[in-house]
This record gives sequence, C-alpha cells and structure tokens, in this order.
Amino acid sequence: MAGLTPSELHEARVSIASGGARALLFINGGAAVAILGFLASTWNKIPAELVNEASAALWWLTLGVASSASNYSFRYWASMSKQSNWPFRYRVAQVLEWASIVFALSAFVFSIFSLVQGFEASAGATVT
Repeated sequence: MAGLTPSELHEARVSIASGGARALLFINGGAAVAILGFLASTWNKIPAELVNEASAALWWLTLGVASSASNYSFRYWASMSKQSNWPFRYRVAQVLEWASIVFALSAFVFSIFSLVQGFEASAGATVT
C-alpha cells in the first residue's frame, strides 16, 4: 500500500466495510422478498407444513436484515467516533467495530440458517 496516506487507507476500509454491509443487507432482504413471492404465487397449492417452514425461513432472514442494519449502524458510529474529539474515542471506536463484526457474522449465520430451513422444507414437501 505504498503511497497511500492514513486518510486514504481509512477511506478504503470504510468503503469495503460499507460494501460488505450492503451485500449482507441485499442478500437477506432479497431472499426474504423471494420467499414472500413464492408464498404469494403458490399460496393455495402448498401444504400448511411448507408454509410453516417458509415462515421460519423468513424469520431467520428478517433477523439477518436487522443484524445487517445494525452492522451498518455500528460501523458508521465507529467511524464517527474516530473523527470526534472524545477523550476515549479510539476505545469507543474499537468496541463499536467489534460490535459491528458480531452483527455482520450473525447476519451471515442467519442467512445460513434460513437456507437450511428452506432446504429441509423443500425436501419433505410436494406442491400439488
């Protein structure tokens, strides 16, 4: 990274983190919309068990969207605290960055749980 100033490195890190947070938000939100579209188009044709399983998968995706939004929020506040004049700004920023990492990982885990729930539902159900 020769030739980059600390400010440019910070901008690059913020850009990468923002891109990751947006990706998690779009993945979880897009999958939730896809499940809602599936349920809307096949509502009268699918058994109640599949609706229950799809609802459970939708719940995991909703948690993923909430975690993604929290990740984005904590990342923003971490960046703002580094730029402030607070006496303990770097310690606060470090705590906020760790919180954003936890929320990012939980959003990813929630999307995996949703996939598992969806595969279990599709393996045991038949659409008439």
